Amino acid sequence: MSDAAPPAGDALPPDLYAGGALPPGALYIARAADDQLFEALAAGQHCHVLAPRQVGKTSLRIRTRRRLETAPDGGRRCVSVDFTALGTEVADSDEAQDRWYLTLAAEMARGLGLGLTAVSSHWRALDGLRGVDRYTRFIRDVFLPAAEGPVVVFFDEINTLLRLRFRGEWLGALRALHNERAAEPALARLTFCLIGFARAEDLVPDIVNNPFDITRMIALEDFTRAELDQAAPALRGRLPPALEAPLLDAVHHWTSGHPLMTLALLREALATAPTPGSPEALAPLVERLFPRAGLQAHPLLTAAGAWLQADWAQAPMARTQALYARLAAGERVPARAGDPVQGALRIGGLAAVRDGALAVRNAVFARALDVDWVSELLARRPLHDAATTWDRAGRSPAALPGHRALAELSDWAAGRSDLTELETAFLRAAHAARQRRVVTTVIGGAVVLLALVAAGGLSAIVVFQRDAERQAAVAENLRAVTRDTRAADEAVIRLMTTELETEATLEVAQTQQASAERLLDLIKSTTPADVAPSPRLADLEARVADLTQRTRVLGAALTQARADREAAERKLADATRKALTPVDGIPPTGPAAPVTGGPAVTTGPAIANGSTTPNAPATPPPAATSDPSAAPAPGLADAAAIVQVAEAHNATLRHRRDDLDGEVVDLRRSLIETFRQDVLPARRPTAPRVSKPEDPLAAEVCVDALAIARETLEAEKRRLCAVAICLGDRNPNDACLAPAPTWADVCR
Repeated sequence: MSDAAPPAGDALPPDLYAGGALPPGALYIARAADDQLFEALAAGQHCHVLAPRQVGKTSLRIRTRRRLETAPDGGRRCVSVDFTALGTEVADSDEAQDRWYLTLAAEMARGLGLGLTAVSSHWRALDGLRGVDRYTRFIRDVFLPAAEGPVVVFFDEINTLLRLRFRGEWLGALRALHNERAAEPALARLTFCLIGFARAEDLVPDIVNNPFDITRMIALEDFTRAELDQAAPALRGRLPPALEAPLLDAVHHWTSGHPLMTLALLREALATAPTPGSPEALAPLVERLFPRAGLQAHPLLTAAGAWLQADWAQAPMARTQALYARLAAGERVPARAGDPVQGALRIGGLAAVRDGALAVRNAVFARALDVDWVSELLARRPLHDAATTWDRAGRSPAALPGHRALAELSDWAAGRSDLTELETAFLRAAHAARQRRVVTTVIGGAVVLLALVAAGGLSAIVVFQRDAERQAAVAENLRAVTRDTRAADEAVIRLMTTELETEATLEVAQTQQASAERLLDLIKSTTPADVAPSPRLADLEARVADLTQRTRVLGAALTQARADREAAERKLADATRKALTPVDGIPPTGPAAPVTGGPAVTTGPAIANGSTTPNAPATPPPAATSDPSAAPAPGLADAAAIVQVAEAHNATLRHRRDDLDGEVVDLRRSLIETFRQDVLPARRPTAPRVSKPEDPLAAEVCVDALAIARETLEAEKRRLCAVAICLGDRNPNDACLAPAPTWADVCR
């Protein structure tokens, strides 16, 4: 469970192992998760164990598998697949993905003792199907029949799927196999368990292919103090009985039950003479094993520090660092299950839930990665430094920056989406204080106003009043931007995610559509002139044309959605920049001018096929008024329209993407079947064959050779087509086989 080398010396107990999966004979401390996982899998319930690194996931899998295989009720067949053995650098091509699925199927077959011949023959028999379809058919037709009874498949290290673009396809296949249990009772014998170091939100690209809502979550928590008593037998004979409980108390004080840290510190304490028995006495050992400086002495702390300096989905680096700084400072933060920032800290192993609140994982982390360490990371943000000074001063107005400093900080924050809660509160307070100072100055200058009017200085007062109004506009705009852009930002992000998914679907559809067109041309060109056209050919030709049109429509819709989304992003950034512009650069107060180049918010976004999506009517501009205080502060008046446009594009792209799903595969299958039934028989002679009995493999070889000739080897297509016809005729003595001895060998 650790990459660190164990301390040297013969005094170290061999059964207290801290270095990865536990070997036979090593001390295993059972937790609540052990029984929960075993009982759920034994009952045929899918499970997932998503937990930080080095907390015993692999050891839990090995022990649970052993219990399932030796259960009193007859046991269950178990198979373990480590995804790191499948490779993570997989290209986006169909061929590369097919190889990945084939390797996965081979690993599962190996777990049952099946040879590679069974997998390869099944794979070849389903040529023409996608890799994921071959994989699910393998589970139904080969894997489950070979298992005979109930079988549990452990998929370990699924965090490596984060590097695969098609991971949603595989996860969706698991969900589909579960959904078909009612229709195919044999599938009820299959149970799977997903294990890894990742959040479910990061693994699942969309809610449609989410298998985690049909699996039971098994929480792998740190050892409780009561569970740590299971280590007492390993201590007997190595120290006085009176020191056993104090030593376990001291170790748990530092590690809070972290599996790797607990066993490593316990080993080190037993190897030290005399054995320390208090938290204070263990402090030098903690410093030696998990030093505060450098962080290179132990990989666990190095990985945790790197995790805190990376951006994650829905959890920007600055927000995770700011939340960890609050925890390191001892602040009590209520635990929220759906908070992405809290989830990032928990899966990274830096924080845990203690008594309903989020806290630093343990005293070792609090000592090595303390508040000073994380503050150095946040100090790179000028706004955080100023906000922290203001917060430590009790958020006193006296600690707020002046006009020039506030302008510089506002420029830095303009357009950023990773502002922390403290930074946002600081900006609001600073602009509100600036507004109050201006208003106070205006009121205090009323007497000066009378004097200036008497002296003919009214123009100077008008300029002064305009500056006050412009300052009020800054504060109002800041509040408007903070309130209104959140929903617009989230809608634009959702649209961007849908664009990426649609782009991947479009690439696959265009490839399959081009393949279908080539296969249709192949059927037309190889059909003998004296054979009447197949009645299905016209229907297939119409379906190919329809598929071509639908891919074009989806491409146009994607282009339009991307253009409108980029325009919306520019509009949001421009509105934010204007709201945070220093006083000297603010235009006169008035209604916000419409931004050109953005999405059409009055009539709805244009859709590629000519239809439109209804949208909210444009908000009429406010009536001109001579009273500046009656005019609304310029903000994001059309933020709701931007949200509506983004959601409309989102729905359109998803609808058109779902409309294409499965159509291309079914069309290609129909084209191949038409070729086999209508074209190939017409090529064969009517006279009885005298050489050899008909071989079904010959027809398959003819189809493959002809497809290769037409699709990939244009320079040699005529020769290969002649070879294919010869094979179809089953005439080994034909002269056209002379230039192709390989095909002749296949024919024999």
